[in-house]
Amino acid sequence: MKLRILPLGDSITDGYGVPGGYRWHLGVRLREAGVEVEFLGSLENGPENWSDRRHEGHSGWRIDQLQQRIQDWLATSDPELVLLMIGTNDMVQEFGVAQAPARLEQLISMIFQCCPSATLGVATIPPILDFFPVGDVPIGARLNAQAKAYNGEVRALLQHLKSKNQAVFLADAYPVFDTADLPDGVHPNRAGQEKLGALWFQRIRETLGGFG
Repeated sequence: MKLRILPLGDSITDGYGVPGGYRWHLGVRLREAGVEVEFLGSLENGPENWSDRRHEGHSGWRIDQLQQRIQDWLATSDPELVLLMIGTNDMVQEFGVAQAPARLEQLISMIFQCCPSATLGVATIPPILDFFPVGDVPIGARLNAQAKAYNGEVRALLQHLKSKNQAVFLADAYPVFDTADLPDGVHPNRAGQEKLGALWFQRIRETLGGFG
């Protein structure tokens, strides 16, 4: 089995602080299960001895910024599977927070318009911990409440899309992280990225099947 995967999102997909991020762990698990993997994208990041470094994880980007480029990326990469985790920067920057789920739905619609035969995995975003500061003011509690509300909308949206027979699945990432996995309050460390890679693998296997 061969799988062309587009990892799509922000700095968590890029692997901020952890070269390769979840992509490295996911690639290892898929290959151990007998899946030939090709990661796609215009960016590269990962361990020096790793050849499969491509992705579309753009540090600091919001949903609307992915919308502006997604058609070009998809036309170039033509993925079979898109793994999307986005929304953290919408929460952290407090950019139209109430409208973020609608923007996500628009982005998903654009993905399927460009790649109607692709399968799309959508992840909830990680916790935003209470000690995450802006300047000297700790606002993590408020941001995390926004993240929880956004994730609730993501879960509802995925249920709605599945009821319409869209080729989508949910990777509920928020519950998998412990406080120790997010040392700066936002970005997963190596242990957190490994958990995220394991989650993606589990959900891909459950959705696509056909491998160990």
